[in-house]
Amino acid sequence: EQLKVDTGKPPSPGLFGTRFLRGWKRNIDFGWTGRQGSTDTINITAGLNFGYEDEFTRWKLTGRYYYNDSSDGDSDNNARLDLRRDWLFPGHDWFAYSSFRFQFDQFEDWKYRTVVSAGPGYNLVDTESHHLDVRAGPSFTREYEGKRSSKGEALFGVDYSWKISSRSSLELTNDYYLQWQP
Repeated sequence: EQLKVDTGKPPSPGLFGTRFLRGWKRNIDFGWTGRQGSTDTINITAGLNFGYEDEFTRWKLTGRYYYNDSSDGDSDNNARLDLRRDWLFPGHDWFAYSSFRFQFDQFEDWKYRTVVSAGPGYNLVDTESHHLDVRAGPSFTREYEGKRSSKGEALFGVDYSWKISSRSSLELTNDYYLQWQP
């Protein structure tokens, strides 16, 4: 009387066995190196890649942190967090997107920066192993602390993914900004 249909691969379980981020692809990485000698250095790199997609929605959350301190004066301390949502239209190659970026950089004229973008996107290639999207639209950048400024921009984005095998893939994302100031 009760039939269960196997719909294929079950969704990924939530974070730490909870329902939080259930169905999301998640990848977190961390690296640390150091050296003592004529020049003492420490490097820390951390990153996260989260993604979710269903028939109508695609989410992408990425973050990076990089810290480098060297006794010869070569230092870097910056972070970036990107969140993008795509509204998909089943049966069509067109989609809409909005994105938010937060940046921190200790050694720039500005210390914090936010970028908000939105617009249309188009799927150029969608095969079993390759996927290529392009996005374009207006963007607004606001810089805080130190050099404060606001500026309008135009964004052109490209997202490419290649499914090499069932366990390996390569993903490339590039966002190009054309700035204008009144």
